[in-house]
Amino acid sequence: MEGLVDIVVIKSCAALLLALGACVVGRWAERPALVHALWIVVLLELLVPPLIEVGVFPHWNPAGLGDAPPHSLVSTVPVPTEVAPSASATTGPPRNFPMRAVLPFALGALWLAGAASVLLLAVVRIRRFARQLSETAEPSVELQTTARRLATRLGLKHCPRIRIVPAVISPMLRPRWGSLEILFPSLLLERLERGERDALLAHELAHVRRRDHWVRWLELAASALLWWHPLVWWARDRLRRIEERCCDGLVLDTLPGHASHYARGLVKTVELLAGAPNGLPSVACGIGEARDLEERLKMIVKRRLPRTLSRPQRVAVAIAAGALLVVLPTWADRKPDDAAELRKEEARLTASEAGVRASMAELEREAQLLESELQQIRARQRDLELELMRQREELDLRRLDAEVSESAAAGQLEAAVRLRRRQERMSEQIALESAQMREMRSLEDPLRHTLLEAEAAAQRGDDARAAQLEARAVELKVRLEEHQARSHARREWQQQMEAARTERERHDELRALGRELELLERQLDRAEAAGLRDEAAELSRHIKSLRIVIEHQERSF
Repeated sequence: MEGLVDIVVIKSCAALLLALGACVVGRWAERPALVHALWIVVLLELLVPPLIEVGVFPHWNPAGLGDAPPHSLVSTVPVPTEVAPSASATTGPPRNFPMRAVLPFALGALWLAGAASVLLLAVVRIRRFARQLSETAEPSVELQTTARRLATRLGLKHCPRIRIVPAVISPMLRPRWGSLEILFPSLLLERLERGERDALLAHELAHVRRRDHWVRWLELAASALLWWHPLVWWARDRLRRIEERCCDGLVLDTLPGHASHYARGLVKTVELLAGAPNGLPSVACGIGEARDLEERLKMIVKRRLPRTLSRPQRVAVAIAAGALLVVLPTWADRKPDDAAELRKEEARLTASEAGVRASMAELEREAQLLESELQQIRARQRDLELELMRQREELDLRRLDAEVSESAAAGQLEAAVRLRRRQERMSEQIALESAQMREMRSLEDPLRHTLLEAEAAAQRGDDARAAQLEARAVELKVRLEEHQARSHARREWQQQMEAARTERERHDELRALGRELELLERQLDRAEAAGLRDEAAELSRHIKSLRIVIEHQERSF
C-alpha cells in the first residue's frame, strides 16, 4: 500500500510539473499543437504505470546517520534481539490490526464506486443524447459533395457520414459503432450562408484529421480511473480549449479566404445555442465553449493562427513523452564527480537545443518561400481562368456572327437584326466584365502582398509595422468585398435585363409569324377561288409548317 502511494505521489508531481510547463509554453509561445501534446502527456503520465526506476533526486543524509540511505533510517535504531513475550501478545492481535486490514478495502471500494459513477454518468448522457437524435435526415447532394471536397483538402482518406438533426445542438463529431458521423442542426443550416456552412463543416473535419475523438476516450478513461485527482479535470478543460484553436488554424489553412465567414458562423452557432441545453456526450467533439469565443474570434479575424507541429517535432515530442512515462524517479546516491558529468550533459543538451532552434528557423524560412510560390501559382491560375473565359466569349461571338450571316443569306432580315443586336450586347458585356476583373485584380494583388509583408514584419518582431500593414490589409479586403458585391449585383441586373429583352424579342417574333400566317391564309383563299390547285397545295404545305413553328414557339414560353 505504501509503495503504491509513493508511486502515485511521484507521478502526480511529475504530471504537475508537465502541466505547469504546458501553461508556460501556452502563455509565451503560439504553439497550441505543442501545448495540446503536452496536456495529453499529462494524462498519460497519470495513467501509465512506471516500468523503470531511475535515481534522480540527490542523496539526503542528515548528520549523525553515516552513509545510510533515506529508506534505511529505521535500521539505525538498535533493536533488542530477544524480547520476552508479553501478556498482550499471548492474548490476541494488536489493537491497530483491524484498521490496517480494513483501510485498503475501504479505499478500494470508494475508488470503485467513484469510477463506476463516472462511467454510469457518461453512459446515461450518451443514451440521453442518442434519444434526442432519433429523427435524422440525409444531407443534400451539394453538402455531401462539399464535405468530400473539404475532406480531400484536409488529407482524409474517407469522409465521415453527415446527418441533419432537428435538435438545437452545435455541429459536432460523434463516434458511432466503429465509424464517425458529423451532426449538423437543421435550424443552424437554415441561418448559415454557404461560406459559413463550409467553414463550420471544415472545423468538424479538422477534428477528424487531428483524431480528437480518440482524445475523448482517453479523457473518459482518466476521469473514471482518477476521478478524485484535480489535475485530470484541469487537463480535460485545457485540452478542449486548445484543440479548438488547433482546428481554427486548420480551417483557415484549408479555406484561406473564409476568415470572416468562419467568424460569423461561430457567432451564429453561439446565438442559436443561447439558452438551450448544449451538453455534449463524453466522446463527442463540438465547436468549443462560448466563454472562449472572444479570443478565438480575435485570432481568426487577425489571422494570427499558429502552425501545426511538423513531423520531426511530433516524433521528438513522442520520444520525450515515452521516456517520461515509463520512468519512475527515485532517490539516488551522488558522488562528488557527478557534478562535472551533469555540467557536460547540460552543455550537450544546450547545444542540441540550439541546433533544433536553427533547424526550426530554417524550416520557417522554407515555409515562407513555399508560401510565396503558392501565391504566384494561384495568381497564374487566375490569369489562365480569365484567358479561358475570354476565349469562350470570343467563340460565342463568332457563333453569333455565323448565325447573323446565315440569317441574312436566307433572307430573314428581322432575325439577322435581332442576332446583331444580341452580338453587340454580348460585346458590351464582355468589355464590362473584363474591366471588372482588371479592377478586382488591382485590389487582390496589393492585398496579397500586404498580408505577406505583415507576416514577415510579425516574424521580425516589428509589431508596429505589422499592425499598420494589417490595418491596410483590412481596408483593402473591405474594398474588395464591396467591389465583389457591386459586380454581383450588376451581373444579376444584366442577366435580368437580358432575359426580359430575350422574352420581348420572342414575343415580337411570334407576332411576326402570326402576321405571316394570316397573309398566307389570304393568299390560299384567293388561289382556291381562282382554281390554282398547285399554288394552293404549295401554300397549304407552307401554312402547315408555319403553324408547327408557331406551336413550338408557344410551348417554349
